[in-house]
Amino acid sequence: MLFLLVTLGGAHKELTLLKMAATDNRAPIQQELAEIEKRYAGQTMEIGYGEKGNRVITDCIPLLVFRGQPLLIEKVALGDMLAVKVPIPAATVQALRDGYIQVWLIPAGQEPFPWIREEAFVQAFLQNYHVKERTTHFDVWTYKPKM
Repeated sequence: MLFLLVTLGGAHKELTLLKMAATDNRAPIQQELAEIEKRYAGQTMEIGYGEKGNRVITDCIPLLVFRGQPLLIEKVALGDMLAVKVPIPAATVQALRDGYIQVWLIPAGQEPFPWIREEAFVQAFLQNYHVKERTTHFDVWTYKPKM
């Protein structure tokens, strides 16, 4: 009986995910992402996170990674670290200060990385990046080079 419940529960979840995937229209987001990539060609770029979960946008993160872009912030791994009180690595904060990621794409109109409350991270991001443009789906934050 337990096997049947687990199997049916798993099948129901898979069907739910398939229905969600079928109704998600990633094409406009992917098109916009390609246009942004062209405008910022030659610069490192990453899709970041906002305060509202937007699975359709964050599901596009692998597109950039598979095109050779770095992945500095991975929400699940970082969330697990924060949950058990492991501080954000100093190298991650320094990478923000140094502009390792030159262009951050944050869901439009949302605060970047609101679930991260470590002051060093927040300051490193806000002091070194500014919104350069807003598209339909993204706020484009670019690195402010040091003078």
